[in-house]
Amino acid sequence: MADFLTNVGTGIKTLFDTSNTFHTAMTGGLWFVESKPKNTFPYCVYSFLGDKPMYTFGTSNPEEGEDILVQFTIFDKSSSSANINNYESYLVALFDWASITVTDYTLMEMRRDEAIAPFKVDNIWQSVTTYRIKIDG
Repeated sequence: MADFLTNVGTGIKTLFDTSNTFHTAMTGGLWFVESKPKNTFPYCVYSFLGDKPMYTFGTSNPEEGEDILVQFTIFDKSSSSANINNYESYLVALFDWASITVTDYTLMEMRRDEAIAPFKVDNIWQSVTTYRIKIDG
């Protein structure tokens, strides 16, 4: 059995690879942690910020679930922020309350936790959105 983060990552990538507006817009793809060098813009990178076990107080058998934070960062070289705003709305439309498949686990929820307004670094627009994913084993 693969570890749960690998299975969650596979579920994220599988949903991304379906026919959807976010996939179509991200011509540079979706990458884990970092993209390939000299990648085409726009693209998105996701990474796990952390996880913690879910325990229910007052029970002799705590739940075997995990509460996971995953961050999506979109990168775009457009001169205007209009495109990055559209890309973020496509990401939200795909992943808000999504039903990703997590092998060996039951998905309890996938919900947006936080979004940071688009910003520009070295002439590259970035948009950061964090999701909370809860799974039960």
